[in-house]
Amino acid sequence: MSSKKSSNHRKALAVGLAVVGVAGLSLASAAQLNFAAPQAQFQAGVDTVASCQTAAVDSSFGTPVLTGGTYVTTSLSLANIDALCAGKSYKVSLLDSTGALVGAEKSGTVAGTSIAVTGLSVTDVDAVAKIALTIYS
Repeated sequence: MSSKKSSNHRKALAVGLAVVGVAGLSLASAAQLNFAAPQAQFQAGVDTVASCQTAAVDSSFGTPVLTGGTYVTTSLSLANIDALCAGKSYKVSLLDSTGALVGAEKSGTVAGTSIAVTGLSVTDVDAVAKIALTIYS
């Protein structure tokens, strides 16, 4: 009979420990939520975002320059930028066929209907599969 009593006692302890564990996790999770009024606001919804660029952007690399025995392209021209984009910020990235960055991301402000990206160091223009451009305000 003592083994049955011991078994029941162990089950009761296991259930009690499980309840304490769940309660502790609940308190720990709630402690992670640090909202302070009035900054604590949440809003959900969908809105249509207007784009300043409606036409395709033309791109062309600058003339390669011989640097250290290797031809390097140091500039990129992006043309046919819509006038509505003037004054907005942009970021440009060159990507290979896997989507990996080739060189450093460049950024600036759209000054007119074209963007001249300088300071590139692309040793293999054929490695560039995509040009990623974002124009934002």
